[in-house]
Amino acid sequence: PSSKVGRRFTADLRALLERAREASGRPALLLAHSYGCLLSLHFLQGQSAAWKAKHVAGFVSAGGPYGGSAHELVVLASGSNEGVATVHPLTIRHEQRSYESNHLMLPSPAVFGA
Repeated sequence: PSSKVGRRFTADLRALLERAREASGRPALLLAHSYGCLLSLHFLQGQSAAWKAKHVAGFVSAGGPYGGSAHELVVLASGSNEGVATVHPLTIRHEQRSYESNHLMLPSPAVFGA
């Protein structure tokens, strides 16, 4: 993640895994769900093999959208109120288009076809 928040997430996750290793004396199991799977994988790819061997026993990915999500096309084109009837999708479309995560979640042609 290139945003300030993304960099903070990366630093916080690294510190959490280091504290877990220190407290237990063994590497931690990293469990992630949905978009957290993408963030965790990105994080792990940025760590050295030695650091991972010391701090991470394994990575469990539950429901990771590795191929992206077709719903993101709706979000970026028309906005999405996620089922909240009192919010018109066009009202929040501009804000949703600014989210880094929505652009990272665009469907992959390798998965969905060209």
